[in-house]
Amino acid sequence: MSSQHQQPPHLLKQHTTNDVSKDAATFSQWINSRLKENPQTKDLSVSDLFEDVKSGVILCNLYKILSQDSSFTYNPTPKTDFHMMDNLQKVINQMNDYLEKQNANCIKYSAETVFHKSETHVLGLLWQFILRFDIKEISEDGRSGEDALLYWCQKQTKNYSPLVNIVDFGKSFQDGLAFCALIHSYNPQLIDFKAQTELKDPKQSLETSFEIAEKCLNIPKLLNANDLLNGLAIDERIVMTYVSNFWKVMSPTAARKNTMLDESALTTNTSLKSPRTFISKKKQSHSVAPNFSFHSFIEVGLGVSDVRIDYKNQLILVTDYEHNRITIYDLESKEFKAFFETPSTPRYIAVCYDLANVVDSGMMEQVSSPRSASNSCSGKTFVVISLSDDTVRKYQLNIENIKKKNRKSDDEIATCVWTCGTKGRAVNQFDIPLGVAVNHGLIYVCDFENNRIQVLDAANGVFKAQLGRYGQNKGQFYGPHDIDVDSNGNLVVAECWNNRIQVVSRNDGSHVTFVNGNHEVFHPRGVTVDRTSGNVIVSEYSTHKIKTFSSDGKLLSTFEGDQQNFPYGMCVNEWAGELLVADYGHGRIQIYK
Repeated sequence: MSSQHQQPPHLLKQHTTNDVSKDAATFSQWINSRLKENPQTKDLSVSDLFEDVKSGVILCNLYKILSQDSSFTYNPTPKTDFHMMDNLQKVINQMNDYLEKQNANCIKYSAETVFHKSETHVLGLLWQFILRFDIKEISEDGRSGEDALLYWCQKQTKNYSPLVNIVDFGKSFQDGLAFCALIHSYNPQLIDFKAQTELKDPKQSLETSFEIAEKCLNIPKLLNANDLLNGLAIDERIVMTYVSNFWKVMSPTAARKNTMLDESALTTNTSLKSPRTFISKKKQSHSVAPNFSFHSFIEVGLGVSDVRIDYKNQLILVTDYEHNRITIYDLESKEFKAFFETPSTPRYIAVCYDLANVVDSGMMEQVSSPRSASNSCSGKTFVVISLSDDTVRKYQLNIENIKKKNRKSDDEIATCVWTCGTKGRAVNQFDIPLGVAVNHGLIYVCDFENNRIQVLDAANGVFKAQLGRYGQNKGQFYGPHDIDVDSNGNLVVAECWNNRIQVVSRNDGSHVTFVNGNHEVFHPRGVTVDRTSGNVIVSEYSTHKIKTFSSDGKLLSTFEGDQQNFPYGMCVNEWAGELLVADYGHGRIQIYK
């Protein structure tokens, strides 16, 4: 392994620091941030770490949140020392059982030493929580969580060398420029990186980056500038804990791990639903009113990234990022119907059909309105999916099996027709394929890291053309994340890093217009065209907002609320005038009307 990608030191074995208060402050803020995320523990907090953990209540709650082990029980109101130590021993035993299943070394700390506030043992125990849950989820491609996090930092900041050279979680971050570079790589509008380099003030750069991360990215402030500048040895554990939060916000592949939901749990949450009769196939389409409001939701599971409607078969298809599968629901009742697994994480999806008059030629068409679904499509139903293994795959849906009431275990839900792509920059290669759209027999794929749109033959997946290249000018792309087709057949592209919605010709990629005009869009992850009204609807991942623009660039509305948490892909249900949004953070499909 080259020095650029060298592994971080073995933190537990080599950690030697006398600044216990610094570690305690960081770990306390980490605990509070995790407790606050859960409605059942949001009122719990830590102020005096070593005193507050001695009852075991904080640690037991923390374990339940991180492990998602609902069966774990403890004494929530311990009155005696015995009851407190019993809580501590329970959580240590549970952690050791978990570590044993992970083939990891068991915790050697005892309930008694934690109860008597041994600083080394309390901090060591908390580090195991962070290491085994928060950081381990980052592991990929055979790398440990620590190695994968370091590699991700290096990849994010490779264009900032030699000013930024991340080789560890200590001195590499000491001057603040590494944090500034991470933020700038994510959204250049958040921080003036050049100004920070000219400032040559590590404390100011650290404080600036921490403030921006907290206010703009919702990353809890776990560090202070003095933690890295007080002349003592830097504890890499606290830096790694903080940086892991950047990964969770910035990485397209980031997803907080949770336990698998079984099939019976994947049903509609009916508590917020109102009884209604859906519009028949022959009724006219309805647009989504710009002043829409929250209506209901479909519970799926953590990491939902996209949603599409199959009007022909009256189905909703969802990319279940958490479980590597496509989950299917009934369009009218919103009830769970079936799922099929994918070989890696599904990211975005498009639904398409055989056109009635050209079935034999393999011509495919994306159908986004109920009218075109009923009029044009009499053949097979397909879905095109972008996946985390840098491939695009086309599947044929087996509709009869999906709708079968007494389905057998070997009844196939979908069959893979073809697979296209490997990781790389050449034609027919991708580096994080994301949004997909189908139009006139061609598939358009957002090739995110390669800053281009790749065009494939829908019949066989063969490469046809490339649209655009890296840049900020018209007709160029920087981080194309999602794509749709407007009523004129033009491509509407959400550019994550350019913070704009660009319309280009599907023929040659030439610039047509910017949908957002002079209005700001911040880090768009999803875009959909309401074909009834012509409006373009955009999801802003980091601000949790949904914006509606007219086709001529006027900002019609901005929706924000507690209901949504990191919105991703979207689609319009033109039968009911509804907007369906993949809510990545809540793990569900939000329905607005």
